[in-house]
Amino acid sequence: MTSVVHVRVPSYENLSLEQIFSHFDQDAEVYRYLPGGKELRKTPKQWICNVLATIAGKPFVDWIKFRINERNAQVVKDRNLGIPMD
Repeated sequence: MTSVVHVRVPSYENLSLEQIFSHFDQDAEVYRYLPGGKELRKTPKQWICNVLATIAGKPFVDWIKFRINERNAQVVKDRNLGIPMD
């Protein structure tokens, strides 16, 4: 870890703190850097994601981007926002 990583994490259902924590269920190492107990739920989501991105690196940032693109594609499909082209 040589520098702090900032990642933009919008408030989407598929990017809730529960989803993010479930992504790290197998990696208990990241929880050493986060507040414990009730304090974790009081901590801003953006701060938590920046710490996780700094620790986990590119795989976590790529996962965030994938979830954002997945959600955006679903919105386009659900709301019929695609533009047909010839």
